[in-house]
Amino acid sequence: MARTRQKRAPQAARRAVKAKRSIAPRVDGGGRLGRKGTLGVPLVGGGAGRDSMEGPLPRRNDALDVLTQSSAIMAHGLEDLGRAWLGLVQSSLLDGAAIARAMARARSMREVLDLQHDYVHAVLSKMIGEGGRISGLSLDVAGRAMRPIQARMSATLAMLSMPAEL
Repeated sequence: MARTRQKRAPQAARRAVKAKRSIAPRVDGGGRLGRKGTLGVPLVGGGAGRDSMEGPLPRRNDALDVLTQSSAIMAHGLEDLGRAWLGLVQSSLLDGAAIARAMARARSMREVLDLQHDYVHAVLSKMIGEGGRISGLSLDVAGRAMRPIQARMSATLAMLSMPAEL
C-alpha cells in the first residue's frame, strides 16, 4: 500500500503541473490549513494564493500601493522644495549682480561700504525668512508623505491586536 502511494504522488504532481493547478493543501474560509480546517494554525497574510489574500492581515499589494502613494507625494513635495530653493538662489544671484553693478558705479569708499552693509542685511533677512519657509515646507512634505504609511500601519496593528477567532 505504501508503494502504491509513492507511485501515485508523482503522477498527481505531474497531472497538477500539466493542468497548472496546485497540489498544496487548501486554506479554508477561516484562514486555517487543511481541507476540513482542522489544523487550527492561522496563516500570516492569508496564504490562499497569490491573488486572493484572505485572512486577518491586509493584502501584500496594499503595502506596495501605500509606498507608491507616499513616493508620489514625496516626489511632488521635493519638486516644490526644489522650485522654492531655486527661486531663492536665483533671486540671490540677481541681487548680487545688481549690488556689484551698484558698487562699480560708487564714487566713494563710504558709498561702497553702505551698499555692502545694506546688501548683507537684506540677504540675511531674506535667507532667514525663506529658510524658515523652506523648512516648514519640508516638514509639511514629510508629514503628507507619512500619512498613507501611518494609516496602513494603524490598520495593520488594529487587525493584529484583535483577538483571534477560533
